[in-house]
Amino acid sequence: MGKSITPKYRIEIKDNSLNYLAMPLVMAWNCGKPTPKKLEEYIYKLIDSYKIGGCNEHISLTLGYMPIPNKARIINQKTGDIVIEWNAPMFMEI
Repeated sequence: MGKSITPKYRIEIKDNSLNYLAMPLVMAWNCGKPTPKKLEEYIYKLIDSYKIGGCNEHISLTLGYMPIPNKARIINQKTGDIVIEWNAPMFMEI
């Protein structure tokens, strides 16, 4: 059997849905050392994936809206400390 490895960081993303506090999107952060620029690039790539023709288009179609992230943070798995936090600007071009 393979070896299970706990990633050093995880990313939590909350979107603009009504129940965003109940179920944030949680994934392993596998984009290298976390920086504010990398996190912002990740968020904008995620938004692009929800658009028509994107790999997550089916999610937008199923929900009936595009789940635009309004908050994201990268957390150190071992300590639980927030390493970087991102909040969507008041006006964001998508």
